[in-house]
Amino acid sequence: MRVIVTGATGFIGRNLIKALNKEGLNVTALLRPESRGAVQNTRKITAGLLDKKELEKKIKDADAVIHLAAKLEGTKGELQQVNVQGTENLLEAAEKNNTKKFIYLSGTMVLGSSKKQLDELSKCEPTGDYAETKLEAENLVLGFKGSIKTTVLRSSMVYGPEEKANRLKIFCMIKNKKFAIFGNGKNHLGLIYVDDLCRAIIHSLKKDLPGLYIVSGGNYTMNGFINIIADELQVKRPMHIPLAIAWPAAIAMGFLGKITGKKMPLFPTRLKNLTSNQELDTTKMQKTGFKPRTSLSQGIRKTAQWYNQEGLL
Repeated sequence: MRVIVTGATGFIGRNLIKALNKEGLNVTALLRPESRGAVQNTRKITAGLLDKKELEKKIKDADAVIHLAAKLEGTKGELQQVNVQGTENLLEAAEKNNTKKFIYLSGTMVLGSSKKQLDELSKCEPTGDYAETKLEAENLVLGFKGSIKTTVLRSSMVYGPEEKANRLKIFCMIKNKKFAIFGNGKNHLGLIYVDDLCRAIIHSLKKDLPGLYIVSGGNYTMNGFINIIADELQVKRPMHIPLAIAWPAAIAMGFLGKITGKKMPLFPTRLKNLTSNQELDTTKMQKTGFKPRTSLSQGIRKTAQWYNQEGLL
């Protein structure tokens, strides 16, 4: 089976490429022409997601496309162009080349916060431009009319080796005693270790799983997540900041950020995300035969070990 992967130079992509190679699949990384990320032991092709003709040329002979690439920051228009239009272009190119499967990786941030358990039928209330454009792309993929079989995997927050952005910042802030939990920390979030997510993607690739599936390694409280990291790093568990103090600070910093054009450490959307509640129901995915293998404590330990080995902590 020949599989084309977008976003191959990213955190999830690098781990997925390794996992696909271990499975003995014929893997090709589709990179942006300007990409400088390294992908080892894998065939590479280049094409921009907004270049329809080039995509049609490069997607030839692919049995499946796994679409991980996304733009995380920018204006709403820029995000729509890459995350929505780019996804549509890639999907149409795959359809024209008679590709059999198209797997799109989304995230549970499209669901928003809820006091109720969330599943594939729950109403989506995305917060922020990125989540809104990911939901638009989801709907586009699921509603696509053609012969290609489409799957959307809606993943919870992913952590593990190779992640050098938000999760690494959390680890560093906790180690340096600069992290605080906003509110009581009893809000829930879904977490999945990157190896388990890669297994879920490969599981979807091998099986006939059209439609939408929520993928997560389990539901944890913010306290549980942060305290396990602190315990693994052998530092004092972070303090709590009451929301009555956090919200005015977030609003003020958000306003200051707009005036100065500088990125603030806290703003309303970020605070809302950090205090949102998501308890995920993964029954639908479990019924297909997929189950995560890595507990949170095991995953945090492996992640901390990798960060230490790389000199990042």
